[in-house]
Amino acid sequence: MAQNPNMAMANRPPGQPGMNPAQQQHQQQLATANRSFIQRLQMFLQQRNIPLDPNPMVAGRPILLYQLYQLIQRAGGSRQVTMRTQWAQVAQALGFPGAAVSHCSS
Repeated sequence: MAQNPNMAMANRPPGQPGMNPAQQQHQQQLATANRSFIQRLQMFLQQRNIPLDPNPMVAGRPILLYQLYQLIQRAGGSRQVTMRTQWAQVAQALGFPGAAVSHCSS
């Protein structure tokens, strides 16, 4: 069974070898924010009887929901991203290769 990348990030120990203290602190803050986001998302969806896919995938790749959420919020929300046809830019920011990104524009 594949590990949920969202929970793996939340449970990652702070810092990794070779990281300076500022990078370790940033990683710890990111893991805490991700854990909090996933908990709030689970509660939100449970209240609406909507299942949460524990291992969301797009084009065979795991998606970090917190990262996706942050990108969409910075772009003004999903309606703005759709109205401005910016989904290809979102896909690129998530690290999808150009071939996969071209399908987001169609």
